[in-house]
Amino acid sequence: MPPKGVSIGVTATVKFSNTVVPQANASVSSAATTDAAVTSLPSQNEVTVTVIVTSVSKPTNKKEITFTVFNKN
Repeated sequence: MPPKGVSIGVTATVKFSNTVVPQANASVSSAATTDAAVTSLPSQNEVTVTVIVTSVSKPTNKKEITFTVFNKN
């Protein structure tokens, strides 16, 4: 873990309409593990979610993970 912690941001976009689903603002953490939530997903849609973890002290040190979820509710 970087000494000043990391910033964790989450974006969500409906796959076929490219509609952005607003998520919470990026949070900063220095804990070994941190929860990130995806909220308010529209039902019966595929949503592309991207989680970006960026070092606070060295912004070029980052990891981006993208995955797709389907909210069947």
